[in-house]
Amino acid sequence: MTRYSEFRQATRRHAPSELIPAVAAAAALQVYEKDVAKWAKGVPPWAYAAMARDCLLYSDEHRYKKVDDQAIIWMRNILNDVYEPDERLVADIFAMISGYVYEQSFYQKDEMQEMARSYLLYTQTEVPEQYRIPSGPDWEEHLGLPLRLAITASFMLCAWAASNHGRVDPKFPNSAAYEPLEGLVSGADMNRVLDLLTTTVPVAKARAKEVRQLPNSLQRYAFNPLVERPFVAFDDGVRYAPQPKFVLRAFSTENLYYRGVKRWGNAFGQAFGARLEAYTGMQLQHTGKHQVLPEFEWRKNRTGKMRSSDWFLITPAATILIECKSARMSLDAKAGTGAADELLDRYVSHAYDQLGKNAAQIREGNPAFAHVPSDRPLLGLVVTAEPMFGANHVELRERFGTNELPVLTASLEDIELIASLDPRPWVMR
Repeated sequence: MTRYSEFRQATRRHAPSELIPAVAAAAALQVYEKDVAKWAKGVPPWAYAAMARDCLLYSDEHRYKKVDDQAIIWMRNILNDVYEPDERLVADIFAMISGYVYEQSFYQKDEMQEMARSYLLYTQTEVPEQYRIPSGPDWEEHLGLPLRLAITASFMLCAWAASNHGRVDPKFPNSAAYEPLEGLVSGADMNRVLDLLTTTVPVAKARAKEVRQLPNSLQRYAFNPLVERPFVAFDDGVRYAPQPKFVLRAFSTENLYYRGVKRWGNAFGQAFGARLEAYTGMQLQHTGKHQVLPEFEWRKNRTGKMRSSDWFLITPAATILIECKSARMSLDAKAGTGAADELLDRYVSHAYDQLGKNAAQIREGNPAFAHVPSDRPLLGLVVTAEPMFGANHVELRERFGTNELPVLTASLEDIELIASLDPRPWVMR
């Protein structure tokens, strides 16, 4: 049994200015690798991210151990052998493996889809006037350039790092060699984005201290400041990307959410909920093939007004009631502390209750719901901002709901897939 502290000690044998460039060069070779099976034979991308993080946060420039291929393989082997159970943590299968899921699933996502979702959600989704801040111009003021250009620049920076051993020289956008690219992103904007995404050793250490610490047994899944700022600057002026795929993640929905909360406070969180709901409807309607009914208000009694489910997706096979929740997993929950249960209880169970009450109104023939088809099975769908691992486990569904209304939890990524499907039911042949 190997403790994570042994892996951390292995990374601390090297100075950050030596290990970070070496990891960046090695990780750059994987950027375009789509065969996940090959990761098992070499060093997986999450291992490079962990090496860079721990060296960045816990080592210093007084270390003199040489960095070579053998050293990197040795660190990988230690990480692969880490097993550090903690009896204080919840002994649950989802808690046990959730850390692995959130650590590794990102590298298997479609980066272009992630970028497109972020741009559409934050700048192209129509919401009521009170929720329009931040809109496109607000993001431009905050970032120093339009969000679309920032996302484009992040893609170019990733490609640049991948083709240059994980290195990016900020002098290049000011050179004649960059002129053919000026039409995509100007040199000034490119360096603006590069600066937004660059950290230093002191800044990274300070940022990590701001985040709630995990138990020792879960340090493998601790916060990585490179997720927010994937480039590291040293005295040579060159920027290194020890995990270039983090560059593509820099302006993801999740990263921009935390940028928005820091900039606009609680008002941003409320506006995000409205955007999540509107984006769900926009996706379901964009092909024109689906019949989608929006939320409406109905009177429960003389004094009380109620709101229906956020959306109703009508298909020949079923009527699907949809509740949108701006729920996201905390670092604790992702790491496997058992906090996921609390979050699911807080967000998902409430959505189950709302769906159940709306389904009851349809079944009971409430005139306010007369336009919602009741001549077919009723299904429920809870839509969350990001995937919530384990939310569809049978035990959780039985705990939250009843047999009267089958309910599943889906993320925005799932909604985009559902929206592209033909609404006609499958015909068995």
